[in-house]
Amino acid sequence: MNKIAIIYISTHHNNTQRLVASCDNVDIYKFNEIQDIDLTKYDLVGFASGIYFGKFHKAIYEIINNHLSQLHNIFLVYTSGSGLKSYGKKQSKKLRQLGLNVITFYSCKGYDTYGPWKLFGGVAKNHPNDIDINNYRLFIDKLVDLEL
Repeated sequence: MNKIAIIYISTHHNNTQRLVASCDNVDIYKFNEIQDIDLTKYDLVGFASGIYFGKFHKAIYEIINNHLSQLHNIFLVYTSGSGLKSYGKKQSKKLRQLGLNVITFYSCKGYDTYGPWKLFGGVAKNHPNDIDINNYRLFIDKLVDLEL
């Protein structure tokens, strides 16, 4: 059984926060709460964010860079208006270049009214929904039981 922490940032509509808060078998930290957290006590550390212009929130990258020596096995969680999987692949590749073992990622749509989407009333309304949250819980359960 793996001990898991998730560090997240959630702005605008709190899509990512709703998602990560739906599991009680992981330790969850807001991005600004981890100054004194020893991440080496976790088997897996997840980083969760919305997608902003194809990338995670810049605070996630700062945390990773500041705690690089404490990290090994990580996973990613993100919400986006489009729900594209390519964001996870791109971010995983970038983090592997830093020497991190990116195990997997979870993504789902999230209500998005950023930039031009605001003109149309947003996209992915009502996401993450119950199905997205249930799939996320199943994803976390698999990580808890994953043999590393």
